[in-house]
Formats: sequence, structure tokens, C-alpha cells
Amino acid sequence: MDEVIPRIIQNYFRLALNHGLSIEQQAQNTLLEIDKDFSPRRVVLRDFADCFIDNDIRQQNGLGLLPETVSFSRAAYGQDTYFGLHSFLYDFKLCNYVLEPIAKALATEIGQHTEKQLIEEIRRITLTLIKEDNLNEKFSAYFSPKDAMFAYPNTMDIWEGGKPNLIISGKPRYR
Repeated sequence: MDEVIPRIIQNYFRLALNHGLSIEQQAQNTLLEIDKDFSPRRVVLRDFADCFIDNDIRQQNGLGLLPETVSFSRAAYGQDTYFGLHSFLYDFKLCNYVLEPIAKALATEIGQHTEKQLIEEIRRITLTLIKEDNLNEKFSAYFSPKDAMFAYPNTMDIWEGGKPNLIISGKPRYR
């Protein structure tokens, strides 16, 4: 866990907070390359069809802005959807579809820790990596409201008016 989880989390936040690139990570497009001894080598991302380009973050970091047809901003999406999308991509997609299955598998296979203990460890790893990468201020501004997790509603209408249709679905478990 100490080799796998940090690489996935660090990769997500470096892309999101430094480059404004939020990739919809899930088990299908987040791969872990391992060596012949089954030690993790690197995180491999594929299928960038659902890569969200955050022009607000790009502008804050002095990077070039991209047309609204391929990017999003607080002005274009509105504050609730803008911040909801950050939570959706991290809390719902990455945590629920990548980190949580890893925690469950480790709890089942290793048996030394409960799933709850592993979730707490993932939260600790996340906050440690954010601090080590000097991303505290950016991380704090990335999620709003801080105690909410956003997801798609239980309908087929996941996009409305050119924006994702997101709802608050609970509290975040991994940050």
C-alpha cells in the first residue's frame, strides 16, 4: 500500500493542482505498472476522453488557457458545479473506483488492517503528500464545500445544459 496509493494520489493532485488537468480516473484507465518482482514502477493513465481542463487553475499557475469547448471554469460552470466537479473526479471517481477497491483487497488479502483503518491511512497519505509537495493552499481551495462529496444522481441525465449534473452524496472519506 505504501508504494501504490501514494503514487496514484500524488499523480492526481500534481496534474490537477499544478496543471489544471483532472482526469476521470477509474479502474479501466488507471493502470499500475509493476516490475518482475511485483513492485510498483509507475502509474499509467490512458483514455483521456474524460480529461477535464480547469482554466481557473491553469490561469492561477501562469499556464495557457484553452477554449471553453475543451475546458471548464468557474465562470462557465457556476461555483457549485465547478467545485462539485473537483469532488466528483477525486472523491467519487478516483477514491470510489480505484482507491477503495485497493483498500478492500488489502483488508481482505492481508487481513492485518480493517477497511476503515486503511481508509484512514489513505487519508493520512493524501494529507502528507499535499504537505510535502507544498500544495496545502491549492488543495484547500480545490474543494468546496469541504465536507461534501459529489456524485452523479441516480438517473440517466448526467449532463444538463452542457454541464455535469452533480448532487451531494455524502461526506468525503479520503480527504
